[in-house]
Amino acid sequence: MTTGQHPEMVDQVLSDFGIVADVRLELDRRTGDQAELVAQLCPALDRA
Repeated sequence: MTTGQHPEMVDQVLSDFGIVADVRLELDRRTGDQAELVAQLCPALDRA
């Protein structure tokens, strides 16, 4: 599972180790602060 942040970089690093994420969370971050990230991650994790 990935958070969808920096998808190209994450995919490249994971592929170096032969890993493919089963789920990519799509988050609509506007401010980029940590509170916003946590507030969006919790419901997204429940749905995944």
